[in-house]
Amino acid sequence: VWFILTAVADPRMNEFDAVSILVFKFFGRILSILGNDYSFNISFLWGENRKLLTKCHPVSTPAFRARAPVNPLGCQQLRNSINSPFSSTVPPNIVDEGTSGDLVSREGQDVSLSCRAEGRPLPRILWRREDGANIQLRNEAGELRKVDMFMGPSLNLSKVERRQMGAYLCIASNDVPPSVSKRIMLIPPSTLVATKVIGVPTGSQARLECFVEAFPQAIHYWLKSGEEMILSGGKHEISEERISSYQLRTILVISQFDPEDVGTYTCVATNTMGKAEGTLRLY
Repeated sequence: VWFILTAVADPRMNEFDAVSILVFKFFGRILSILGNDYSFNISFLWGENRKLLTKCHPVSTPAFRARAPVNPLGCQQLRNSINSPFSSTVPPNIVDEGTSGDLVSREGQDVSLSCRAEGRPLPRILWRREDGANIQLRNEAGELRKVDMFMGPSLNLSKVERRQMGAYLCIASNDVPPSVSKRIMLIPPSTLVATKVIGVPTGSQARLECFVEAFPQAIHYWLKSGEEMILSGGKHEISEERISSYQLRTILVISQFDPEDVGTYTCVATNTMGKAEGTLRLY
């Protein structure tokens, strides 16, 4: 879009008289005014939505000057082109529609994270891990490639491993500040209780097991009746078996089982990604 700035001057004015021109904001943005070094001085009054913003203090721009020649009709007209196209820029905005939310996936599955952004110019999409770890990508041959960042609206993770779990940042930028980002969580901790209900004879030993998958490593503990935390000591013994960097089995052993031990027991795992619980009942 090109704009022509035209001013009609009184014929009685000479070429060294000052002329004030009112310039309004278009679409919320001030036009950029450039001009040649002629001898007609011009100052600009700025307006917006048909309201004058600088009634008493016009903005003087002595670098913009133009000569107003006298035409045969005895009228002086000042006309100059603004030789700079109107440029409308819009900062980036991540659109919920078309952008992934938090995802839960089993190990070994394929996951696709999507991010859609609007703005002018069209924003670039960059992916990073929040914890600074590498992003693991696989090519069509299944070969693993590690990168610090990935450019593109879709991040495809093949055969997801636990080490790939965590928070991913979708960052949209188009050189119009500010850049924006969205945090997308991948795979919260999970717990699995093999047996939901266990019958234990009075006076015998009860053994409760809970399988935990979590990355980063989780804090895990046992509750009775959903409130009372069970500590190791006395008739209770809590241990764990580390299976891998993200898998463990936590075991609660209750010796000399009696009626007071009847109730609901909950295995809890929590880390920075969330919280998971597994519940079983002793009778």
